[in-house]
Amino acid sequence: MVQARAADALSKPAFVLTLIGQNEDPSGKVRPAPREVPAVTFVHVTVPLTIVQTGAKAWLKRRLGKAPWGEQENVVRHRFNSADALIEFLAKVP
Repeated sequence: MVQARAADALSKPAFVLTLIGQNEDPSGKVRPAPREVPAVTFVHVTVPLTIVQTGAKAWLKRRLGKAPWGEQENVVRHRFNSADALIEFLAKVP
């Protein structure tokens, strides 16, 4: 894993981390569009949903008005996976 701000900073293929966009804003993570940077291959990865806590402890949390572990996390993951920006991004990939 390499951290870089520009594609021309890389001399060979790599998995690149770049600090772009804002947290909790998936559309800020998928810019620029693929055709704006033809030398870069963009790979879209979805985030898998996680299991939701079950059992007596989960039941008690629900009775107390709290969410069992995994429910709120899955809401955020689903929002990321189905974000309009990601759909738009995938439509531009050749």
